Amino acid sequence: MKYFIGIDDTDNEESRGTGNMARRLARRLAYPCLGVTRHQFLIHPDIPFTSHNSGACMVLDVPEENISEVKDTAVDFLESESASGSDPGLCIAGEAQLGADVLRYARDAQNIVLEMETAIELAATAGISLTQHGGNGQGIIGALSSCALRASGDDGRFIDLNDARKLGETVTVADLLEQGIDEVVCSDGQTLAPETKVNTMGWVRPELKNGLIILKVAKNNGRGVGSYEVIISKRKKYNR
Repeated sequence: MKYFIGIDDTDNEESRGTGNMARRLARRLAYPCLGVTRHQFLIHPDIPFTSHNSGACMVLDVPEENISEVKDTAVDFLESESASGSDPGLCIAGEAQLGADVLRYARDAQNIVLEMETAIELAATAGISLTQHGGNGQGIIGALSSCALRASGDDGRFIDLNDARKLGETVTVADLLEQGIDEVVCSDGQTLAPETKVNTMGWVRPELKNGLIILKVAKNNGRGVGSYEVIISKRKKYNR
């Protein structure tokens, strides 16, 4: 069965971010993973966060009878590995539990300041496991929202997908498709053929759009090897 596992607010100013934690947790859980995605939330003075206010979601193929084991492992990991002073939240949900009401809340988290109590109520109504594991537990907002946004099929950037992070600098589109990417699309709208060469720039982070995993590239205008290069969209650290 496919389960969505979201985490947020696991870091502090000195530690590695929540995305790194999510990738490590996915490896720790040792079930087939359908990738880890990063989801961006509202940047606002009334929202305490470390640098980017983003959450992460992984999708695992787990037998239903084993999900309690997964939760126990995830809880142990968050409580032992989250940074000092962080406010970790954990969400574990089946796809059918992430309905319209939860998705509306998640979309709101990208645009307005939300309350933890609403997340708790929505999770309880849907039968979703939503738990706090340190500090004030405010990470439950991003954990729940990351799961809902991932389940929508139309939000997020893959920060881990099979062995995509291990690819060399020069690859073909076919190499990228083998990693689970559905399409490699140029900035002019052209979908590239499998034999086309791409310079990864060391940054293979496809987006989830309309249910498809899409990697955006641009013509490289003679820089490096390959006719195209990956478009890098790293978010700058937010200084409050």
